[in-house]
Amino acid sequence: MQLRAKGRWIEGAIASMLQSNRAAADCFRQYQATACTDVSGFGLVGHLLEMIQSSPIENPIGDQVTSQVKSQVKFQVGVNLSLSTIPVLFGTHTTIEQGLFSSLYSENLNAERFVASALDSHSQIIYPLLFDPQTSGGLLASVPPKWASACLSQLQEMGYKNSAIIGQVTKGGSDRPIVLSEVNR
Repeated sequence: MQLRAKGRWIEGAIASMLQSNRAAADCFRQYQATACTDVSGFGLVGHLLEMIQSSPIENPIGDQVTSQVKSQVKFQVGVNLSLSTIPVLFGTHTTIEQGLFSSLYSENLNAERFVASALDSHSQIIYPLLFDPQTSGGLLASVPPKWASACLSQLQEMGYKNSAIIGQVTKGGSDRPIVLSEVNR
């Protein structure tokens, strides 16, 4: 990152990347996760879109979705994503304030067209992180609401200290299935 990262930031990032996702994946299975992916090159929004797109979609003019009708496609599920609960590594806010972004960031920003916001999200310091490609960003899973708190507690007991509930799956019907909010609903 252009020789601007502090040693303690790098140490924290390396420690995070070295933590295996295997036990976390087992925990998600135990709590009946319906979907799970690793957050990597496409960033949080890109991988969240992959999960949403794997759900059935509603197409008003037939089964086959072509480029001509993509604008008419409505997602069956959406996600209310809480910006204030997304964990970030130490030093991240400083690098954003300095305008330091990955080379893939601008390409990942293409997914922005699938994001709606109930707030001025562009003014939020965390907003660019939604599109930041990760080398090893951990797992993103959808756990049934009745198990979410217990799953989170177990993950934290297992040493996944940055685990958090960052959103809630909602009924779809929109071509912008990710809705940003300030606090978790």
